[in-house]
Amino acid sequence: MDYTEENFFGNKQNSAKEPEEKLNEKVDVGNTVFSTFMKTFAVLFGLLFYFLGVSVCVIPEKAIKFYEVFNADKTIIVCYEKIYQKSGELADLYNVVQKSIEAKRYEKTAKYIKKLQNSDGYDEFCSMVNSASVSATENKYIAYVADLDGYLVSQNILALYNLGKKQSAKDVAVKDIVYSENIYSFGISTYIECLMNDKSYSLEERKQMLIEFYEEVVDENQTMKSISSYIDDKRDLVDLSQAVGNDKVDKILRVYTSLKIENTRLLYYEAKEMNTDAVRLEIEELQERYAQLIG
Repeated sequence: MDYTEENFFGNKQNSAKEPEEKLNEKVDVGNTVFSTFMKTFAVLFGLLFYFLGVSVCVIPEKAIKFYEVFNADKTIIVCYEKIYQKSGELADLYNVVQKSIEAKRYEKTAKYIKKLQNSDGYDEFCSMVNSASVSATENKYIAYVADLDGYLVSQNILALYNLGKKQSAKDVAVKDIVYSENIYSFGISTYIECLMNDKSYSLEERKQMLIEFYEEVVDENQTMKSISSYIDDKRDLVDLSQAVGNDKVDKILRVYTSLKIENTRLLYYEAKEMNTDAVRLEIEELQERYAQLIG
């Protein structure tokens, strides 16, 4: 009988397949384990986000704490919206406003400020917040926390302007100077600040627009009166000489508002290329008074 190499040495090709097949079997097992792990992880991950999504609607107060860790501003605002929808309280609405301001969510800021300002009990709410803020802060911070209404007016103007609704921002500023009974509110300074920082216009265009705004005549209640005249009226109204008694908060707010008015006048004088010495001197004197009041 003739023996071939295959008979004598065995089939090398077949013998080589065995370990290869075993290797393939091991790889398949590994892939199966990994695949199962990934599927399980995906399910758990999905359940986590489902739970978090549900928690925003069911327990938004607790969900806020989780999302704050990740600075998830959009979701945090949604949580505060849910809290307000459940309670209807102005304090919760104000929290939505404040969180929108902090996150620079201008559309929501404008929306909820308007809603807050049009709510019943708005004036009383502002007084309550102002009193609580003043009692909890130092003199040097009073000007920033003691006039909630003025703050909201300015933030609304800022939000509208940044949304590209420049005419609406202007309208809010004009309405504030014409109709507001809050002597400390001066939204015009915010509008002019937005205008003078608007890089979509050249510097010369901004100056011209400032002049035109400052001198614009407003027809309100069948009364034709320039914005500059309304500013002069406000300037007289908040002058420190008009303060009654020894209310330090009132005096601080008067001087702070006067400073905003004088800085606005200074910008106008500079744009008109007028002598600014008197205005600058007034600003220096107001700064000294302000430092004394908060010191």
